[in-house]
This record gives sequence, structure tokens and C-alpha cells, in this order.
Amino acid sequence: IIRSPVATDAELVGYSGFSSGGDYLSQPYNSALDFGTGDFCIMAWGLLTHSDVWRYLLDRWDEAQSGARLSLRVTSGGQLNLQSGVAGIDAPSGSFPLNQWNHMLGLRRNGVLELWQNGALLASAANTNDLTNPTATTVIGGRHPTGGNFWNGSLALLRISATAPTADQIAKIYEDERKLFRPGAQCTLYG
Repeated sequence: IIRSPVATDAELVGYSGFSSGGDYLSQPYNSALDFGTGDFCIMAWGLLTHSDVWRYLLDRWDEAQSGARLSLRVTSGGQLNLQSGVAGIDAPSGSFPLNQWNHMLGLRRNGVLELWQNGALLASAANTNDLTNPTATTVIGGRHPTGGNFWNGSLALLRISATAPTADQIAKIYEDERKLFRPGAQCTLYG
């Protein structure tokens, strides 16, 4: 995995170099990611160079591919997608601009899935699927279990939690963080 600045002379770094040849991040089963039917949030900044196939930012699934699945990805049609259990939601087709940084956020709050991109709500749908999967592995930058459909660009500031931010909090996160992707942006406190 390659670590490089997100813009010329910026201090924030992004991670790239994901491939189906084993170049991705993987975490064995972690019970803290068994969100059950409760709230959760996945957010990150991502840059894609092309989306000719489904590109996975995060995929949490089991080896047998039969249990509950949680994934955030971009479809071959260029739309952000959130999979929660056996159902998911899509943003409008072609809504994911290529070759630029985008803030991506998928959440479930009070039984409703929401997809956000660059501070704007793109889609929502009811969802109470149980996401408990005691044999799930989490893969960052590719599809479980092989890392296929790898993220062919860069990722930065990935977070996942068992809480869901409000619309106001999402807008603030986007506005505060987008400044970090400008050339020369400084983000480290010294002294």
C-alpha cells in the first residue's frame, strides 16, 4: 500500500496501490463491528480513476459469503452504494465524479439507511437488517475475501462507528475536512 500526500505539499496523506494481488488491508473478526439492527456510520474520502467494475472501499463479509454483509462501494455505473445485510441503496447513476476527492458517507440511523456525498444526502431507504456476523472479516480497498474489485485510486480519513451523525454534523465534517485536500494544506499541530 502506497502512502502519499493528497495534494501538492499537503500534510494529509492518502493510501493507494490496492490490488487483487493481496494489496489491501484486512482485519479479522471484530465484535465491535457487529452492529446488529442498530445505528452505524462508515465515512471516508476517496478518489477513483475509473469505475469500470464495482470498486470496494470497505467490505465486511464472511469466507462462505452467506452471512450478513456490510459494504461501501462505487458501482460500474459510477454511483455510490451502501450494502447492509441483504439489501442496500444506490445514489443516482453517474453521481460519483472521477479523478477528484469525494467525501463518502453511508449510515443507518433509526432504521433508515442514508448515502451522503460531499455533504449532500443522495438516497435513503428503510433498513433493519441484522449485521451481526461472527465470522466476518473486514477488507479495506477491495472485495472480501480476495481483494478483487479493488479501489483503483486513493483513500483517506476512513472511519467506522456504531453511531450515526446528524445532517448538521455531516455538513460540518465535510466543510472542515475538504480544506485538507487543497495544495499546501497543513493539518499537523507542532509544539
